[in-house]
Amino acid sequence: MSPGDAASEDSSEAPVDVDSGAQDAADGSASVDAATVAFDSVSAITRYLNGKHWLMAGNDIPADPIGYSQDGRYTNLNLCFHEIQLQTDFPGNWTADYVYAVLTAASADGSAGSCENEVPNGSSLVGTSPAPVISNVQGNGTCFDLNLGLSSGTQGRASLSPDGTVLSSEDYLNGQATGATCADGPVGSNTVTLNGKPFSGNAVQVYRLQP
Repeated sequence: MSPGDAASEDSSEAPVDVDSGAQDAADGSASVDAATVAFDSVSAITRYLNGKHWLMAGNDIPADPIGYSQDGRYTNLNLCFHEIQLQTDFPGNWTADYVYAVLTAASADGSAGSCENEVPNGSSLVGTSPAPVISNVQGNGTCFDLNLGLSSGTQGRASLSPDGTVLSSEDYLNGQATGATCADGPVGSNTVTLNGKPFSGNAVQVYRLQP
């Protein structure tokens, strides 16, 4: 998000204290006192996300990140993940640390194999998204449009859980998808057309707040 977007919100709004009362959850993720959290504007969401660390791993990894199967082999694009650690900062970059998993039986470009998410393959990549843009906030963060520079530039929709511990992001490469905004439906809705064809897969990446 650009600093100008946050500045366009009501600056008189009192800061939200999202750290008071936070404790480590038993599963290693962070917990937040839901009574202190408001996600009903761009500024509220950017304040909350600033400085947060998130993790996507295991069953939270979708079968079709950015609309393409994690089991496929693509030129210059690896979607077979062991985990992704995401740092969300405002203003400034979002940073994603991709740890890749083993992709078996997909030797040629365009071929399909099997992504073994639980087995890291020893390779990783750090990507940054300068000035991510949040817009069109609905409800208490139940949906908001999200434009990122990660993965060569993505756009789509996202949501925050009521307690602020889960960030769900459904995004697609720029210019490839329609029907992927909050105006079209909530995150994960069957409303997306990808490269001219209806998309019925699961592209929702689920990130859990870390201590």
